[in-house]
Amino acid sequence: MKKLALVALVLTTSALSLVAQSKSQTTQSKNKIPSGIYLAVKKSAYGFKDTSTNQIFYVKPVPVISVREIEKVTVSKDSSSQGTSIDLALNASGAKKLKEVTSLNVGKYMPVIIDNRLLSAPRLVMPIAVSSLRITGSFTMADAENYKAILEKEMRRAKPLIRRKEGE
Repeated sequence: MKKLALVALVLTTSALSLVAQSKSQTTQSKNKIPSGIYLAVKKSAYGFKDTSTNQIFYVKPVPVISVREIEKVTVSKDSSSQGTSIDLALNASGAKKLKEVTSLNVGKYMPVIIDNRLLSAPRLVMPIAVSSLRITGSFTMADAENYKAILEKEMRRAKPLIRRKEGE
């Protein structure tokens, strides 16, 4: 699968776009972590390398935005870039967290990890106060569908089971 090095955030009217500026191969961490959106830190046992820039993004093992805060994942052709996009709709908790974290961390990177692979690592240029994220780039529709399936599987596993009372 093709991976992307994302270095810019662009706010659109309907969603936040993570805009790809170069293609790259990325490596995954040897230590497995859940899919989600992370805040890059200086050092950690969880490092992901963008081989096109040789930059290593370290993250803590708990995402800022986890699959629990993602309500819906969709894949579509992106009309502005003629590429494929992965759209993430966040719940109220996820949108609130995203706004709080990005307000305090402008200038830092927010790696997007799916299936223990670095999909992107955009740099925050402003606080993000939206509930929809759009990841765009040169990955194929098949890659995007695969990422969607992985996220949806993790979302189903993360949902708490509702047990019925006996006798219902």
